[in-house]
Amino acid sequence: MNNPDGRAMSAPTETRLRGRGTQAVLERLFVRMAGDSGTPIVLLHGLASSSRYWTPGIPLLAPFHRLIMPDLLGFGRSPKPFRAHYTPEEHVEYLHLALAPLAGTPFTLVGHSMGSILALYYAAAHPEAVSGSVLISLPVIGCLPWGHDDHGEPRVLHRLIAHTGTGARLAGLGIRLAGPLGYLLAPRVQRDVPVEAARDAMQVTAASYWRTLEQVVYGADVPALVERQQRPLLLVHGADDHTAPPEPVRELAAADPRVRLQVLEGIGHNPYFTATRRVVGLILDAAAP
Repeated sequence: MNNPDGRAMSAPTETRLRGRGTQAVLERLFVRMAGDSGTPIVLLHGLASSSRYWTPGIPLLAPFHRLIMPDLLGFGRSPKPFRAHYTPEEHVEYLHLALAPLAGTPFTLVGHSMGSILALYYAAAHPEAVSGSVLISLPVIGCLPWGHDDHGEPRVLHRLIAHTGTGARLAGLGIRLAGPLGYLLAPRVQRDVPVEAARDAMQVTAASYWRTLEQVVYGADVPALVERQQRPLLLVHGADDHTAPPEPVRELAAADPRVRLQVLEGIGHNPYFTATRRVVGLILDAAAP
């Protein structure tokens, strides 16, 4: 694989790690890696996605940094333990066991949507490992219900899935039951994400989807997590994001001088895909020494 300047760079490699938890051996997270030199950047994907979400920016990031892109617990090619509760603590434990031996030095932590919430949890638990965070499309559920229409009203489907446990369970189960048809239709439904990541959405289980949605996305006190951060925070948000409305993020930035906010006009919930060069530029600036 070559970057736009024509310089050779390594193709993404795949690594599996095994770690020991406090009571049992944890299964291994699936990790993609790219780039051979530079300080590490860890990228955490969002709900019902995978590490392949980050594919569009790899040619722009890998010449300058080592990229570490895990499939989060319950998603993509990572394990989906039947008894897992998918709490933030479980996600962070699995992540740390994967990242500690790979990163080596403090890294820039980048997250999208649900992954940005996990980035906050991780940086709060392991501040020594993180040099700074870039949070893309951060959902702040404590201020506004997730998923609004153009008039600020909650979308019916989001309200059903988000605010009832039954709705979330049915959504996760529906993804699994869609099977091969869902694999073909997913890229048509999610047009603003890479085709591979849209198809990887079909690899979730009902439990990994709805429990992570409930425990991480809707259970997080994001303002409190922001207060616990010890490293610089950059929030990147689309002005037209109707999945995670930008108003609560603006309030966060206004209330905390440590938080920088970059709002991208005309952009929705997936700016990394729809405005790749602009977002990659922001990530590179945040990761600069």
